[in-house]
Amino acid sequence: MRYGSRIHPLGFKVSHQKTDDDVFRGIDEGGWLIPYEQEDPEIAKRYNAALKANGVVS
Repeated sequence: MRYGSRIHPLGFKVSHQKTDDDVFRGIDEGGWLIPYEQEDPEIAKRYNAALKANGVVS
């Protein structure tokens, strides 16, 4: 896997340069961040099932 390029940088390399990014704003503010309280409970069930299937203790 490459670390991206000047034209196509990876997100973690440029995330510190972004100041007004919708990713870090909650959905109530028009962004994409979903608080745990508002998250679909099915997501946690699937996540914990995947951890258990791979032998990870949560």
